[in-house]
Amino acid sequence: PPPALAYALLPVWIVSGALIYTSAVVIIPSLSFVVLGPFAWHMMVVHHLLGSSRYPTHIYPRFIQVLTLFVMPFGAAIFLPARWLRGDLALWLALVAPVVAAALSVLAAFFVWEKLSNRYQSTGN
Repeated sequence: PPPALAYALLPVWIVSGALIYTSAVVIIPSLSFVVLGPFAWHMMVVHHLLGSSRYPTHIYPRFIQVLTLFVMPFGAAIFLPARWLRGDLALWLALVAPVVAAALSVLAAFFVWEKLSNRYQSTGN
């Protein structure tokens, strides 16, 4: 069974993961303000990368690992806590990395939304 501390940290990891995912769902669709046309498949990127988080990062090519740990840091809230549970990672990193990744994701989402939504034009604008 996991250590008792894991149960106390679980809400932090869940909230961090939810914030990271929600930020990605804000950032990627915001690209719709600038990327249009029949080849705008960017909406599926978030869902496919989230699906890739079901498996350990080390089974993927290096660029996917970097993508899921740093660009869209789903792995920060999933793989780093799991590595701590296995005893492969320090507790402070399993606690700090998801929170920092969530904070940076929320800031990025706010910035991207503010910048790209200003480009939106409609007949009512």
